[in-house]
Amino acid sequence: MKGSEYEFPPFRIDGAQRVLLRDGAPVALPRKALDTLLILVAQSGSVVGKEDLMKAVWPDSFVEENNLNQCISAIRKALGDDSAAPRFIETVSGRGYRFLAKVRSSETAPRAPRSLAILPLRPLGGNHEDDYLGAGIADSLITRLSNVRDLQVRPTSAVLKFLESEVDPVDAGRALGVDAVLEGRIRKVNDRIRVTVQLVSVADGTTIWAEKFDDAFTGIFAVEDSISERVAEQLTNRLSTRERTAITRRPTGNSEAYRLYLSGRYASNRLTREDLGKGIELMRQAVALDPQYALGYAGLAYAFLSSADLILPSAEAFANAEAAARKALQIDPKLVDAITAIACVRWYRDRDAAGARHEFERAVALDPRNVLAHRLYGWCLVFMDAAEESQAQLDAADALDPLSDENDVYAVPALYYARRFDEAIERANAMREHWVKHITLGRTYEALGRLDEAIAAYERAHSADESIAEFLGDLGRALGLAGKTARAKKVLAQMKDAPPFTIANVYLGLGDYDRVFALFEEALAAHSWYMTWLTVSPTLDALRGDPRFTRMLP
Repeated sequence: MKGSEYEFPPFRIDGAQRVLLRDGAPVALPRKALDTLLILVAQSGSVVGKEDLMKAVWPDSFVEENNLNQCISAIRKALGDDSAAPRFIETVSGRGYRFLAKVRSSETAPRAPRSLAILPLRPLGGNHEDDYLGAGIADSLITRLSNVRDLQVRPTSAVLKFLESEVDPVDAGRALGVDAVLEGRIRKVNDRIRVTVQLVSVADGTTIWAEKFDDAFTGIFAVEDSISERVAEQLTNRLSTRERTAITRRPTGNSEAYRLYLSGRYASNRLTREDLGKGIELMRQAVALDPQYALGYAGLAYAFLSSADLILPSAEAFANAEAAARKALQIDPKLVDAITAIACVRWYRDRDAAGARHEFERAVALDPRNVLAHRLYGWCLVFMDAAEESQAQLDAADALDPLSDENDVYAVPALYYARRFDEAIERANAMREHWVKHITLGRTYEALGRLDEAIAAYERAHSADESIAEFLGDLGRALGLAGKTARAKKVLAQMKDAPPFTIANVYLGLGDYDRVFALFEEALAAHSWYMTWLTVSPTLDALRGDPRFTRMLP
């Protein structure tokens, strides 16, 4: 609408330039009044309700009817209209307003944008307790709109970095390389939810569409339906029946189960011990409320996968992950997230490369645009000693999500395991602050014999997240290799409850290989995912000539 031109002589509205002209000369009109006029002109001959007008013109705030009256008065003054004998704007008592003059669209609207970023919805009033809702609803909208063939939608991982900071939508759109950005605000008060959204053109900063929703939380699905449909209609020429069905498909009809799922996923994605436990419990509650919630079971499966050797023994974590994923597939046999979870179990627990490949190939065939499937496939291929195939999958993920920080989280360690040490150091140093940066630098320095630098990097990784025992294992190993035996033993004393594989790393640095292999046997019996590292990890090179090591290879 705002890119179109409308003529109703002697006036013309240039929507792109946002100006009202009379015989080619600009006519002064306040911005909100022009927005109001554009809406009325675009729906010439139809009554536009007052409430609809106020929602569209002031999507981010609550205003009184007097604000709209002032806009109508300003429009009438600019057009030289008379409310008693109107030529342009008629007041329809008790309903709204109708534009009377015959309107001709003098120019086809510009090409609709074809790429879109959906930012996490920001909490109204600064209440960050609603962050999980803002991130979750954005993720849901991304999933829905990714079903539109002619629309490129940036994945969730690309936009999560905007969750904790205010950002101008145009700046975000330019950073993400898209034509349009959907941004909004959200607030949940008791059982009510208030959502305001606007679709912004990155090219000129104009609002393509805006809406405000105020409903019971049980109406959240209708809100998401409406947003998805309106955005798709604004950005594409037409929706097929299949696409319209896909973008309004609801994974559950239970709003409380949905809220628990969003909260659980938000928690488990933080990957701390406390948050993982919280995420598992919340998603368990979600599927208890709706036993047919396939996506809830898939989310539970991923939470269990992430908990392996962190808050749960690997065998228990993987058994629970597989059970949840299988339940999801009973409900939805083509749910890619669940298939990918099964693929991870096949490799992490069973060390079944062929079985894992089969499931991953099925997942990426079903949804070639699924970034997580490509990333996890590439990551597992690293430890199958298939560096070229791994790089191809990670490159595919990068192409789908070129601006996400998650790319480096997988790609930088992959360079280390491929023994491309100089590249690993260069790219790790260019990473944002993340424990993956420090742990990869530490392991790479260690492989190059730069032990003091390795120790410093491991200490930084441990400082970033002291709950991960893996970092202490690396630190203890490097201290032992550097001859700092007393410090290595102090680290060992801190690891009494750590997984066997991580404890073995300290004994590896101390040169006690018998103890290393005894702990590796425990790790193997416990189905520790760390045992998939044996084929490629440079830290284990000292063991490769030992027949006990060869027998443990996948």
